[in-house]
Amino acid sequence: MIELNAWDSDFFGRKIGSARVIASGAEADAMLSEARERGFSYLVIRLTPSDIPAMQMLESRGFYTSDVGTVWQHGLQKTAPPGILARQGTNDDNTIVRQIASGLFRDGRFYRDPFFLREEADRLYNTWAENLLKGDADKFFLIRDEGFIACELSGITGNIVLVGVSAGHQRKGVGTELVLNALAWFKESGAETVTVRTQAVNRGAIALYEANGFRLKGIDITMGRIVERD
Repeated sequence: MIELNAWDSDFFGRKIGSARVIASGAEADAMLSEARERGFSYLVIRLTPSDIPAMQMLESRGFYTSDVGTVWQHGLQKTAPPGILARQGTNDDNTIVRQIASGLFRDGRFYRDPFFLREEADRLYNTWAENLLKGDADKFFLIRDEGFIACELSGITGNIVLVGVSAGHQRKGVGTELVLNALAWFKESGAETVTVRTQAVNRGAIALYEANGFRLKGIDITMGRIVERD
């Protein structure tokens, strides 16, 4: 019923698990008993807006909403060429990427969830950006020291994993240029659609994607539960 999130558990030094969507209070109680027996400190579960009865039942058992995500999709039929050609990031850009990422992602769920300390969330996003640069992404674009975008490609489906524009260069078109570079690369690589997920509260990101031809595909809700010891 609970899957270990191995990377997260190792990173935060506490046992973290993902739970599947459950249908009844009895299943929820059994899941919490399992979590205690197996030594989990925290559980996370992702639902859709149609799962309102499940959300209400989970709330009655101590789960809380930590994130509302929006998923956007681009069909790649019409894409504008970038005005600035971004370059491929290399391991030598590690310091630049960490500087760009520092303090940027405050809308992310790790900052909004009381289980995680702010310092832990800072470290998580910095490490995530660094790992994407070093090979976890299929393509990592940089525009000077102003911003980056990380891309993944699976068959004919592309995914924008993470976008960061340094605080001093926001609202100057850098985000648009990064997205246009990514879309051009996806199209050249044979992708037919591109998706990206961002928080519902991140109005700047949503405006960026809408302005560049993305359309809303879906919404998801993330709930967390701190597991108390008996």
